[in-house]
Amino acid sequence: MFRFFSSTRAGVFEERRKKQEVWRSLRRIIDRHSAKEMVVSEDNRKEPRHAISIPVLVHGYGSHCECTPEFAVSKNISEEGMALLCPIEIVDHQVFCSVWEDHPVCFLGIVRQSHYVGGGYWEVGIEFQEMTTMHDWEPLRSMAQNLNPHSR
Repeated sequence: MFRFFSSTRAGVFEERRKKQEVWRSLRRIIDRHSAKEMVVSEDNRKEPRHAISIPVLVHGYGSHCECTPEFAVSKNISEEGMALLCPIEIVDHQVFCSVWEDHPVCFLGIVRQSHYVGGGYWEVGIEFQEMTTMHDWEPLRSMAQNLNPHSR
């Protein structure tokens, strides 16, 4: 069978496709929650940060210890990921995050930074790697439904 790309190049293209899917979804969230004149952070960063506060369901996975899912609030959002204010310290390197749009929008990401900011909260910077579906995280479905502002 003819293969146009080697397996290493196919992996690079697949990784790039996953990142583009993340960028599109985060751009939609930013556009939906921000005003046109909204101030963007002027830090020297690769991507501009938009100060948007929305509830987020966050759950660490991939380590030996069990991390309970927790609700957090986004501090800022970029096209690569988001910074969260969490009431617990996330010790896992990999995390699942869900935000509510018209339905739960779910991401898998990597914790890039985590530090205590005071008042019982940690600031956690997450870079999203790919999108996932709620079907893959069925035990978290009931908690993700609580993100819906019209659930009452």
